[in-house]
Amino acid sequence: MESSAMLAPSRRLSVLHIFNDCYPDLFGGAPSVIRDICAGLKDAFTACVLVCSKSNGQRRIVVNGVTIERVRSFGDVGSLPAAPTYPLRLWRQVADHDLLALHAPFSLADLMLALGLGRDRPLVVHYHADIASHAGLRWFMKPLLRRTLRQADAIIVSNAILLYSSPLLQEFAEKCHVVPFGVDASKYDWPEPRDNDAAERDRGRLVLACGQLVPYKGFDVLVRAAVGHRFEVWIIGEGPERARLERMIHSLGVADRVRLLGSAPKAKLASLMCTADVFVLPSLTNAETFGIAQLEAMAAGRPIINTWLDTAVPRVARHGIEAITVPPGNHVRLAEAIETLLRDPERRWRMGHAARLRATTQYSVDAFGKGIETVYRHAVTTKASSRSTLASRPGTIGTGPENRHC
Repeated sequence: MESSAMLAPSRRLSVLHIFNDCYPDLFGGAPSVIRDICAGLKDAFTACVLVCSKSNGQRRIVVNGVTIERVRSFGDVGSLPAAPTYPLRLWRQVADHDLLALHAPFSLADLMLALGLGRDRPLVVHYHADIASHAGLRWFMKPLLRRTLRQADAIIVSNAILLYSSPLLQEFAEKCHVVPFGVDASKYDWPEPRDNDAAERDRGRLVLACGQLVPYKGFDVLVRAAVGHRFEVWIIGEGPERARLERMIHSLGVADRVRLLGSAPKAKLASLMCTADVFVLPSLTNAETFGIAQLEAMAAGRPIINTWLDTAVPRVARHGIEAITVPPGNHVRLAEAIETLLRDPERRWRMGHAARLRATTQYSVDAFGKGIETVYRHAVTTKASSRSTLASRPGTIGTGPENRHC
């Protein structure tokens, strides 16, 4: 169901974001969402972030006024971070905040909630994706996530298609609020070429992709698509797939045209988006629920090539309008789509213009922030109301949220 009307603002509340990794260690996906929420709601909420981190950097840092506590992780066991002190840090943090915002899936936090953590605090679950772990762990993780969703006062999804494609979400549809992600298009301002300036529109043969280097992103398919073609591919991001991708690039003989650029600061990423001729999101599975990177490329006025997934991906950038959509995992069709756009600068310009228009009119960062604030305040009010009802019963004692912050 859609978010309800804005509730009247009250005192500045404190929200704790709970996730398994975060900026500045990673960019894109959930880390970018958390960053944007904290920035967009800074006048309404005091935000803190508790994450696991493989980084050897400082344990507690402040980024743009947001305190981020990074609990040391020694790797992953299945889909669970090996962060033995995370449960203790989470237990200590919960009492200091008015609202818990869990970015799911994160089974370590689900386990703590199942043990009773935070039952007296409003809980909002940002449902980023279904559990993508292998089947051997789903039997353990899915019941924990179901229990978390049952405890949640509200669930936020980025697109209504998730409600229909996820059987787990369907069980809790009455709690779900659709809040589409937003993008600040002003950071991707691009000069529109004059109608008769074809040379300006045809800058080169540069294909850009970005995201965490993990299997479901399909970057190996993009590497294979470059074989036998003359276009360049730049992939921005870091992750566990980097070594395998490097070996593949060299073994396929495309090292002169395919580059892994590593992580890039936000400003650099925006610049690269505006430089590229085509942006590719070659994701393979429904673990890619939205494709924030393609939304950023749309804000930069880039034509998109994405994949047919049962998620919001082909609905954000639509086939034949802002995108060419191809079957996931098919490097031949992907290469054909890339060549189609690179050979037709006029079509690239038309699709890029449509993409920019859709990003600015349908995916406003202000609308995203207002939608999140609505759900957060609704969750706090709902929890307070339930406590008042409980406290009014004979023999019960009500306990409200404490006004303590980071």
